[in-house]
Amino acid sequence: MRILAPIFNIVKFFKTRRLIAIIAIVLLVMLLALLIISRRQSDAQLLTHAKGSLVAEESLQKALDAKSQDKPDQAIAFIEPVYRGDPENILCLEILAWAKYRQKNYDQSATLYQKLVEKNTTATYLSYLGNSLRDAGKNSEAIKAYEQAIEENMNFNTAYQNLVNAYKSQNWLNKKDLVAFLQKQSSNVDNKLAGGYLEEALKQ
Repeated sequence: MRILAPIFNIVKFFKTRRLIAIIAIVLLVMLLALLIISRRQSDAQLLTHAKGSLVAEESLQKALDAKSQDKPDQAIAFIEPVYRGDPENILCLEILAWAKYRQKNYDQSATLYQKLVEKNTTATYLSYLGNSLRDAGKNSEAIKAYEQAIEENMNFNTAYQNLVNAYKSQNWLNKKDLVAFLQKQSSNVDNKLAGGYLEEALKQ
């Protein structure tokens, strides 16, 4: 056995080296795979579809389909290259703002809805802006957005609901401001909603 011991040591040595070599190869393959994935992600982030191009129109339609199926991740993947090529496109902004909100990226969503408001001030955009600000923990800013939405459309029921709920969520803090706003709105004979919400607020 003593005579065979050196032979066993040699065999053991080569087995160890072989194992190390296999481990090294596996690690190298994993590293290369990570580099390839990283490169692809980087390329995807830089991908831009030219304004008005066929590929941009196809990607926009795919983004709309993803939105209709409530798939924000897919919507973003399709719409971002279009948006980079046409950052003034209202529809691109709408889809991107919606998708960021669905992903719970509320600050990013608020920034995008603010851009939409600046481009086209509508009660709907202002209400969505309010929702993003509310869920981002910016309740006072959300209240202002809801008030602006009502001022744009005095009979926009959703904005009233969101406004009242915003005050409810803070235990009716500064309720007097809500009452004053609703009193002003209800003084308009064409306003069909403010009076009902005013009565609700006064009961609190």
